[in-house]
Amino acid sequence: MYTMNVEVPFESERHAEIALNSVIQDEEPRAGTHIERKITVEGNLLKIHWEAEQARILRTSAQSLLQLLILVTQTIEQFDGME
Repeated sequence: MYTMNVEVPFESERHAEIALNSVIQDEEPRAGTHIERKITVEGNLLKIHWEAEQARILRTSAQSLLQLLILVTQTIEQFDGME
């Protein structure tokens, strides 16, 4: 079993919650890939935990989610605080 943990710091807990709500809807690419992903927020940290039977599947899932997080972070930076 392969595992991976990532903690992404945000400026505030609210930003971490926005990121969580944005990425939580992103499902794993294929059914039956034997991968589990848990995403939580603790304070200003977005915590992601993966478990997969194959390293390739873990890498693909992590890469996809991290690319989405880059977009979410850029969006937060651009639009946060705008009325």
